[in-house]
Amino acid sequence: MSDFLRAFTEGIEAAKAIHNNKNEITSRVNEFIEQLRFTTSGKLQLVFELNVKHKEYALFGNPVYRVFASNPLRDDDERVYMANWVEDKLNGYPCKLEDGESIWVCNSILEVDNAFTEFVRNPANALKFLAVMNQN
Repeated sequence: MSDFLRAFTEGIEAAKAIHNNKNEITSRVNEFIEQLRFTTSGKLQLVFELNVKHKEYALFGNPVYRVFASNPLRDDDERVYMANWVEDKLNGYPCKLEDGESIWVCNSILEVDNAFTEFVRNPANALKFLAVMNQN
């Protein structure tokens, strides 16, 4: 009986860790979104849209989000595609950011920080951000 209870406790601890991973990732991504919005006086927003047609979602069930840049101050809702964001459906980690030029695989929140930092530093992405912010 003690093996059963130990297994139950281990399962609960693993579930808590998974829950914490997913919350940690979601919280950090939301912080990045808010920081961009604040820094640009509301002219730049990242929008994450679930992409159920992506092969990673179809094959493994991992949520894949298309990441768009938009200017919420505009009357129209024109968005510019920027990247894909993929999370492990069970654990949250590893997660992946793909922008067409680079792929960052993240196994920790520090790596998520680094991936998004490099993503916004990339001149090709910065040009897209600038175009979105300057749209009239």
